[in-house]
Amino acid sequence: MADRERKAVEEEKKRSSFIESNEEQRVVRRVQDHKKKADRQAEKFDHFPFTHGDLIEQYQEEMKQKLATELKDHYASMPVPI
Repeated sequence: MADRERKAVEEEKKRSSFIESNEEQRVVRRVQDHKKKADRQAEKFDHFPFTHGDLIEQYQEEMKQKLATELKDHYASMPVPI
């Protein structure tokens, strides 16, 4: 009888230890997830690529002119079929 009781007590200790350990891991995971979420949110608020519209328009116009020039040069370098 004493042997059965001892095994039952040990089994109960193992179960309670497992449950406590599981709960600790859950808490740690929740804290980590919350911290990651807060960091991502802070990054969203802190990082916004403010640019001036004139700079973008100037860049687009320069690219348009560059591509047009390259296209003209390419067609000019092609032989004319007879």
